[in-house]
Amino acid sequence: MSISYQSSCGQIFICDFKGYIPNEIVKKRPVIAISAPSYHLRGAKICHVVPLSTTEPSPIREFHYKLDNLKIPGFPSETAWVKCDLIYTVSYDRLTAPYFGKNPNGSRRYVTLKVSKDVLDKIRSCVLKALQYDL
Repeated sequence: MSISYQSSCGQIFICDFKGYIPNEIVKKRPVIAISAPSYHLRGAKICHVVPLSTTEPSPIREFHYKLDNLKIPGFPSETAWVKCDLIYTVSYDRLTAPYFGKNPNGSRRYVTLKVSKDVLDKIRSCVLKALQYDL
C-alpha cells in the first residue's frame, strides 16, 4: 500500500522501481527521502529520494555515504551505502513504509524509520558533490 501523506525529510521508505529501464534500478529497494515538504511539491505527491544498497561501491567516492546500525525490516544487512549519485523523483504510489510481520487481524505492522538531522545533512552534502555543486 502506497503512502498517502507528505514524506518527511530523512524518512526511510521502500520504493518499487518496477517499470524503470535496466541499468536504472528496477526492483524494490530502501530509499531515504531528501526533499522537504515545499510549496512547489505540495499536493504533487512526489518526493526526491536516494537509494540504499548493501553492496559497497567500488571505488568508494565522495558521493557515497555509509550507514551503520541500520535496522530496516526485510533488509538483509545493518550496513548500507547511500548512493547519492542516484537521485530519483518518485510518486508516492511507489513508496511504502517498511513493515515487519502482521497484526492478529492480518494487516501489516508498519514502522516509521528516519535518519538523524546530522546524517541527513551529510547525505545532502554527498548529493551536492554528486551533482558537482559542492561548495
